[in-house]
Amino acid sequence: MGLKGYKAYKRNRELLELLASYGVCESDLRYLHEALSLVKALKSRADEKPIEAKASPSKEQQKEIKERQDRFVKPEDIVQMFAGDAEEFYPNGRKQS
Repeated sequence: MGLKGYKAYKRNRELLELLASYGVCESDLRYLHEALSLVKALKSRADEKPIEAKASPSKEQQKEIKERQDRFVKPEDIVQMFAGDAEEFYPNGRKQS
């Protein structure tokens, strides 16, 4: 092994150490091409047919939301509260003229 061979060997060892830090060992590298092809196939299939699922509340949640809305005070209720005769209020206890 000459100097070029040693440099290539050293570079390969450094790459293997880097991959090992990410949890990839030498035996996993044999299946790298298969894994890449599977990922590409999954990605292309996902790009072709995007899933557009909208989140919607369940029937029970809809019922609970409706009940909560019915309990809120509506503007008509506020007008009705103050529509009757008003009582006069004198802070000092007597009418000021």
